[in-house]
Amino acid sequence: DSDYTDLHVGLLSWRPETGMDFDLKLIRDRFLSSISDIATRCKNRKFRFVRFITLGDILHIDNSRQTTTNGTFQQVDGRIAKIFDYAADMLIAAVLELKKLRAKIEYVYVAGNHDRDTGYFLAKCVQLAFNKDESVVFDIEPNPLKIKNYGVSVVGYGHGDVPRKNLAEWIIKQFRKETAEAKYVEIHYGHLHNKTEEELSGCRIIRLPSLCESSYWEHQQGYTCERALMCFVWNMDKGKRETWITNF
Repeated sequence: DSDYTDLHVGLLSWRPETGMDFDLKLIRDRFLSSISDIATRCKNRKFRFVRFITLGDILHIDNSRQTTTNGTFQQVDGRIAKIFDYAADMLIAAVLELKKLRAKIEYVYVAGNHDRDTGYFLAKCVQLAFNKDESVVFDIEPNPLKIKNYGVSVVGYGHGDVPRKNLAEWIIKQFRKETAEAKYVEIHYGHLHNKTEEELSGCRIIRLPSLCESSYWEHQQGYTCERALMCFVWNMDKGKRETWITNF
């Protein structure tokens, strides 16, 4: 599965202020480059299925007022329609590239805190683009916490904007049967834009890095992290076998 989180399409960053430039064209190039890297690694290998998972904040804003869902103003590269169009084109291009692997594709949507509304609209847009393609299936239900089965492994997915005390509790309480029968249980989150791993309540919690650069506020606050995409290769009988990292 490839876990895309916090792309923040539309985020505008200016090198003299933050040390790095970032805009629509740069995130598109970086995103498509990461897709190309996945496709290259998959060549000459056979996979039962490929999961393309978006863990929220694919879009940087949620409306034409340039704010997140909860109203925090953001500096962006263009109007909401332009940003939405860029993101839709990027995601559709990604699915088309992954289709070349000749494996079943499942597109999974999880809500973020920046784009709670537009993120769902975006996922629906991609679904409609492939509504006649039986090789691509979609899970875009608006439930912000989901699980997927990989044989002996169960993986939970969420954006990550949950209280620390609930980071692992929800999967144990809401999915008792699935987690009890699994040999390995882990949860993938984004939100903080950096990679960390820890064990909580018998679950491995993995925070995933982002492809986006820092906003002015993040830079001013001193938040720094690696720019990367993480993908995982699962074996139905032996659990997680490989972790792929695409660095930028």
